[in-house]
Amino acid sequence: MTPIEVVREGFALALALAWPLVAAAAAGVAATALLGRWSGVQDPALGLLARMIAVVVALVVLVAAMAASLREFTDRSWAELPALGRTSR
Repeated sequence: MTPIEVVREGFALALALAWPLVAAAAAGVAATALLGRWSGVQDPALGLLARMIAVVVALVVLVAAMAASLREFTDRSWAELPALGRTSR
């Protein structure tokens, strides 16, 4: 595994771990927008609160899987570390 592959895999993992949280925040905003349109309340604090709650719930649900993925990537990266310094030029 080359250093470029390690960085590429790290960025891919970061994106894979971030998208559920972004999706949860977007769902919270959509739910708040629908509720605000239906009730007539247009307070920006409600949108912030909904995003915060959605992200916290998503973190509680997904934290174990996220930690396992990060641990697996870290273990593989540290195992490959000695070989990364010996790449041929």
